[in-house]
Amino acid sequence: MDFLHNKDEEGGIKNVDRKILYYEYEQVLLGKKASMPSYYFKYTDDNSENHALCIIRYAVENYLRWTPEQLKNNFTKEIAAQLKLESLIRYIHFPPELDPERDYFYIAYAIYPERLKLDLKTLVLTTYKNVLNGDLAKFPKQYLSGTQGMMRACICFQYMISQYFVFNDVKEMYHFFSTSAASKALKQYRLNNICNEMFEHPIDYLHESLPNVQKDEFWYHYYRFKLFRGMQKKRMKKENFDGESWNDEILAEKE
Repeated sequence: MDFLHNKDEEGGIKNVDRKILYYEYEQVLLGKKASMPSYYFKYTDDNSENHALCIIRYAVENYLRWTPEQLKNNFTKEIAAQLKLESLIRYIHFPPELDPERDYFYIAYAIYPERLKLDLKTLVLTTYKNVLNGDLAKFPKQYLSGTQGMMRACICFQYMISQYFVFNDVKEMYHFFSTSAASKALKQYRLNNICNEMFEHPIDYLHESLPNVQKDEFWYHYYRFKLFRGMQKKRMKKENFDGESWNDEILAEKE
């Protein structure tokens, strides 16, 4: 017999035959039961998730006859409801980047981990695209903190560069991100707040995000120095202007 193994509350092993789960699900699908019996989902969270995934896989393979790829590309909340699977979704642990109410494609990765590989880049780009198209108002809380947060920020930047910009060479790229146009571009593509929180200037964001084979230390330091020197000149000009204004006020008082 094909068993799922679950530890009960006393630490023993409780065997659940997959065929029993399938039978119970079919009773629900035929309308003979309102829902799956709760005792199949009262053990550890992992076991509850395993049961849910087992039933969803059975439904997809036997009633939809979908491949893992078709499940990834086509499974929706509406289809889950038609198959009376929606109550099982809450037992599945979604990554923090994904929304259990919307990102049903992840279920394919959870069911077929040996065939479908979900890497960090895929997850990050899914989130970033949702931010770009307005499905998400902003990135999830704490999403860009720590080492993984820096990796996510760089992945988003690389995607922006590859999709929306064309540069003739690396020098041109460094030059662009040393100008005021860089901040406008980052704002347009929803990365300006990330840049302000994590980097001093857009050119620093660029340099951190580029693959090592593309990084150019010379042009990075050259344009960063020009940027710093330009900012310094503006600051000195402002200070001189303020000083002249102050002197004019003193002279006016004496007169």
